[in-house]
Amino acid sequence: MAASKAVEAMLKEHRVHKFGIKNSHRYYTVSHPIYQTIDSKFRGGVCPSPKISQLQLQQRRNLSVQGISDFNNSIYNYVITSEPSLAVRSLIIDFHVATGLPWWATIVLTGASVKLLLGVTAGLYQQYLGARLVEARMEQLEILKKLQPELMLKAKRGRWSDARKNREIRLTAKRIFDELMVKNNCHPFKLVILSWSQFPIWMFLSYTLRGLTDFNSPFPVGLLTKLELTREGVFWSPNLTVPDETLILSTILFLSTWIMVDVNALSKPYVRSSGLKISSILFKIVGVVSFIVSAVQPSCVALYWVTSMLCGLGQNLLFLSPRVRRLCGIPITPNEVQKPYSNLLKNFKNKYTRLPQFFKFEKR
Repeated sequence: MAASKAVEAMLKEHRVHKFGIKNSHRYYTVSHPIYQTIDSKFRGGVCPSPKISQLQLQQRRNLSVQGISDFNNSIYNYVITSEPSLAVRSLIIDFHVATGLPWWATIVLTGASVKLLLGVTAGLYQQYLGARLVEARMEQLEILKKLQPELMLKAKRGRWSDARKNREIRLTAKRIFDELMVKNNCHPFKLVILSWSQFPIWMFLSYTLRGLTDFNSPFPVGLLTKLELTREGVFWSPNLTVPDETLILSTILFLSTWIMVDVNALSKPYVRSSGLKISSILFKIVGVVSFIVSAVQPSCVALYWVTSMLCGLGQNLLFLSPRVRRLCGIPITPNEVQKPYSNLLKNFKNKYTRLPQFFKFEKR
């Protein structure tokens, strides 16, 4: 009896030593019968081998990547074979033939026109809603200031604790702001909807331009258009049907995205919210992802992305001007900066002159 216990202890120690796990309740068994017997005694079952679990995990990863690729290809095939995509593609080709411009200029003008038609309209309404929200906040503070004596009197009569008093103030402020949002028709969620409303059109045009370079598409373009696309690119990348090997377009796209995030944040230094910080981080991550994705896309698609992003950056800078805001009918707000460009440049200098200090070590 003692010998059998010693053998079991030795085998258990060998198993734990073999797999490098100290806890006796966490281990994997092998296919040897004696290990299965001991495992059934200690746990009541046999765990799968590590090699099998790793293989299954790798297969699941491959299936997930393949699923994403198949989903993207299905959307691409659906878009380029749809009637709107074929109509837009024919319109772009006709515009190129009528103007006689090279293909890179045709793509730039197409992207700028779409951004001017849709982006500026949505951006103008965003600025208007933002100004109305600021007005609602200011009116909320005025109403709360008038209601403060009444709230303090209620708290004193009801012998409220500090926690309850603060909770009642927050609930009152929320109720007032909700009423003002309904009154002024300026719910903050509208800003989110306007920001993402341009994304489907951006994706649609990206797939349509990519379809121009796809020689195996169900509706191929003419041979002359294919030859022109391979020769009428930008100066450093003349072939628009292949990715930009110099990564100049990807770099411009990344930098413009990064600058746009900083412009939105530094032009409003009075705003210090966790939502703004989170959105800034997310958009900077999008900039990194766009750099990677644009590096493997045809140059015509990357050129359209750069054009759209630069137009968006110019639009944001334009709407900082008080003169432009008054011309567009945007209401005046108390926190509006009278010299926005000099203030923005000052904030940029303050931010990036302090940046090297993070890489310096204090001498001790």
